[in-house]
This record gives sequence, structure tokens and C-alpha cells, in this order.
Amino acid sequence: MMLKLKDNIIEYKGHQGTFEVDWTNKEFHGRLLGIDAIDVYGGSTMKEFEEAFMEAVDDAIEDGYYENIELMEM
Repeated sequence: MMLKLKDNIIEYKGHQGTFEVDWTNKEFHGRLLGIDAIDVYGGSTMKEFEEAFMEAVDDAIEDGYYENIELMEM
């Protein structure tokens, strides 16, 4: 599945999250956008970060957080 990244916003399956770099700890992290739940993800490599983001989106979809959310195109 292809991820899109624009202006520090990452997108997967039409759902968005933030993309931030912690230069001190050399880690990537972010949080899902558009839902009330605080769902954060991260990793010490870009691959770990991408996998954590995709898992967070899939979990939010499965848990019903996106049921009444209109998807926006990046």
C-alpha cells in the first residue's frame, strides 16, 4: 500500500497523521488526525514508523473511529 507524505502529513487508506522527527533521540513519531482518540505511533527507522502508522490506521478503522469521517484527498 502506498503512503503519501506532504507538509509533514502522512496518508494511508485516505486517513492522515502527522510526521515529526525527534532529532535528539533520532526517532520518528506522529499522531492520527481526524479522530477524537489520541492515537500515537513511532519508530526508530522510517520503515518502523511507516509500519506503526499503517497499523494505527488499520486499528482505528477496525475500532470504528472513522465511521462518520469524510475522507479528504491530499
